[in-house]
Amino acid sequence: MRKISFIIPNAWGQYLYQILFPIKDLVDGTWAVGCDVDEPYLQAWHNINGEMVDLFASGCYSNQEFFSLLGSRVYYIVSGKFSLTSPCKNRRNGLNPPCIEILVTDSVYVDVYAADEKMLFTLYDNAINQGFENIELDG
Repeated sequence: MRKISFIIPNAWGQYLYQILFPIKDLVDGTWAVGCDVDEPYLQAWHNINGEMVDLFASGCYSNQEFFSLLGSRVYYIVSGKFSLTSPCKNRRNGLNPPCIEILVTDSVYVDVYAADEKMLFTLYDNAINQGFENIELDG
């Protein structure tokens, strides 16, 4: 998988939605929401009546549920790992690796991994259009 890296504002917003919205109708599957070995805590909140509440109540979401949640709330993400797996397994080895994976660390650093180059370049162009900083394409 190749990756793009960039920096998002350290602020409340809908940044995960802004990062991913160009592909929301191009992908399908299940989003796993959690953490990475190097970043052990999922930290993402939204504000309900002045109280900070976990943004993600579940560890898995359908594509529609995931984008609906991200597009309907203002939130703050400190860290997390968000992986989309396709509903179809690899016929050769029976595995189902993520087709997209997003890592957010320290509130601002974002790495997006994608198996599909067209999808990766769509997200790369979107990062530029959104005005995110320090955009790099690796791999």
